[in-house]
Amino acid sequence: MALALALLAGALAVAAPKTDVITLNNGDRLTGEIKSLERGKLLLGTDDLGDIEIEWDTVASVRTNQVLQVELNSGVVVFGPLIEGAPPGTVLVQGSSSATQLPILNVVRMAPIEKDLLKRFKGSISAGYSLLAANQQEQFNFDFNTQYRTPRFLGKFAANITTNSSATDETSRRALSSLELYHLFEDRWYAGGLLRADRNDELGIRERYSWGAGGGRFLIFTNKLQWNLTLGILDTHEIDVDSPEKSRSVEGLLGTSLDWFRFRKPEFDLSSDLAVLPNLTESGRWRASYSLAFKWQIYRDFYWKVQFNGDYDNRSREAGAAHDDYSLITSLGSTF
Repeated sequence: MALALALLAGALAVAAPKTDVITLNNGDRLTGEIKSLERGKLLLGTDDLGDIEIEWDTVASVRTNQVLQVELNSGVVVFGPLIEGAPPGTVLVQGSSSATQLPILNVVRMAPIEKDLLKRFKGSISAGYSLLAANQQEQFNFDFNTQYRTPRFLGKFAANITTNSSATDETSRRALSSLELYHLFEDRWYAGGLLRADRNDELGIRERYSWGAGGGRFLIFTNKLQWNLTLGILDTHEIDVDSPEKSRSVEGLLGTSLDWFRFRKPEFDLSSDLAVLPNLTESGRWRASYSLAFKWQIYRDFYWKVQFNGDYDNRSREAGAAHDDYSLITSLGSTF
């Protein structure tokens, strides 16, 4: 199968640049090179206008000689060029032996089969800074996330760092990073391994590392909304701010992510993440991390974001440490 796809991609590669035809519901036709379909937006490269974004629900038909990876809202992935002959509102994917007709609105992601590894990475980066002159309080935030996806693999990495300092208090840091590697199964199921590392001075945690396994399912996966649920188990190691001793425990993981996006102007995203971790070693202890972010597109790949982050631990390890910590952050960033 892989050899057939490679031969098909090679045979059609010469015709790929700027020969794809997009027909809109109003009858207009655009010619260019399909670069991607994601989050309800078709990205088309043109000679005269550069890269343009087209709302996917305004597209009547697509024709391309490129070999595309086409993903449906059911989780099914098919490969091939999109050929002529499909009725309006559908696409016709030419496979190695036959063509498959698909409702166009059931298609949630498309991308050419990339030979360049780096082009398969998608993500965003942002930074924010604020200063209150009254007490010289400063806050800095840096956020980075990226993902790599193939028909049967999903890798995600995320990192967020926030520092708070003032003329009267010591600098306080909150940092969280995670690496998730999943195998993708039929019907939107996934399973794999997880790594997490975090620090929170307010909660008395200098270092915390967790690794384990988990799995879950994308409960909703459309051009406007994505929602997934993850269950797992983690081996967690913690070091307190005022103690060099390391503790070890086993934690459960219940996580969910919701991402709702509007692709008409003005474009914006609303995303929410929640992870609840009951401690299976220390009876009665549990903690949680959560975030809510609103991202507004400013121009092309640049955006403004306001984000609320929070952590909670019902039984802080350090005496006198807070049980919860939260921050409200504004930042500027870019997608890639």
